[in-house]
Amino acid sequence: MKIIKYLFFLFLLSSFTLVVFVSTQQKKFTYQTEITTLTPAKQVEQHLQNISLWKSWYWEKSNDVKIDSLPKEKLYQFIGNKQSLSLQWQTNQMIGKHISDEQETEINWQIIPNKNQTKIQVSLTGEMNFTDKMLAFFGKGSQNDMKIWQQKALERLKQQLVDYYQFHTIQIDKMMVLDLPQFTTKTWDSISISGIYDLEKLEQEWKKDSIFKVLKPSGKNWIEFSKVDIFQKNQRITIYQKVTTDSIGALHPKLLRNKKIPVLRVKLKGNIQFAKATYQQAIEHLKKEKALTNQSYFWLQIPKSTNGLPPNEWEFHFYFPRTEYTSLANSPVINRNLSSEN
Repeated sequence: MKIIKYLFFLFLLSSFTLVVFVSTQQKKFTYQTEITTLTPAKQVEQHLQNISLWKSWYWEKSNDVKIDSLPKEKLYQFIGNKQSLSLQWQTNQMIGKHISDEQETEINWQIIPNKNQTKIQVSLTGEMNFTDKMLAFFGKGSQNDMKIWQQKALERLKQQLVDYYQFHTIQIDKMMVLDLPQFTTKTWDSISISGIYDLEKLEQEWKKDSIFKVLKPSGKNWIEFSKVDIFQKNQRITIYQKVTTDSIGALHPKLLRNKKIPVLRVKLKGNIQFAKATYQQAIEHLKKEKALTNQSYFWLQIPKSTNGLPPNEWEFHFYFPRTEYTSLANSPVINRNLSSEN
C-alpha cells in the first residue's frame, strides 16, 4: 500500500512539474532589419539614446486581431519600462543596445555613417517567458505564433524609426530671387517633407521636436505652434504652418492648389534674435504698404538643422489674394522685385 501511495505521489509530482514547465517555457528569437536615412549619424545616435522611444510599443495596438485582444494590464508589453542603455564606439561605427529587463529582450542597433546617408542595422534578440494566460492566448506557445509575434515586433520598430527619420529627411527645392527692404537675401528655398506617415504621430513629433521649440523664446509669443494641416498628394506630404501677427492656424490646402494666388518667399540667415526682429520688420513693412490684411496668409517654414543645432536660416512665406496683391505690386518700393507663382 505504501508503495502504491509513493508511486501515486511521484505521479502527481511529475504531473505538477510538467505543468510548471509548460507554463514557464521560453522561446528564443533573433530578427534583423536595416534602415537607411539621410539624417546625420550624430543625430541618429542622439535620438536612439532617447529611451522613451522604445517605451510605447504595446502589442494590443498591433493590426493583428489576436494582438488587439490583449488584456488591458499589458501582459504582453514587449518592451519593459525598466531599461538600460549601453553605447560603445568602434572606428566609424556606433553600436548601441537597449535591454528590457522584464522579457530579457535586447534591441541592438549598429549605425554606419556614410558621406550622404546613414545606415541603421537593427536586431531583436532574447527570450520570452510564457505565462499561463500567454500560453492559452498563443495556442500553447507554438513556434509559428511566436515567430509571427516577433516579426511584428521588428516591423513596428522599423516603421517607427522610418517614420522618425523620414520626418527629418528634408528635400530642398529652388525657388526665386527676391530683394525687399530690410531683407538681405539671394536665393529662396522651399522646404517639403516627403513620405507616407502616421499623421497623428507626425503631428506629435512636429510639436515636440527641439528644432521647433527654439521658435518660442521664453516669455515671448511672437510665434506659437498649433494644429498643423497635413495633406497628401501623390504620396508626398508637405507641412505648411500659417502665421499671423496674433495667432497661428493651419493653411487650407485649397489655397496651395490655387495657382492664381501669388506667393512671396523670404529666406533669412541669422540666429533666432535676428529672425524675430526681421519677422517683425516684415510685418510692419507689409502693413505700411497696406498689403497685409486678415485675408493674407504668411507663415514661417523651418530649414533642416545642422548636426542637431538650431537652424540659422529662417523662411517667411506670404500668400496674398489677387486684390491685395495688386496694391502690393503697385508699391514703388518693391514693385520691381516681386515675383509670383502662375
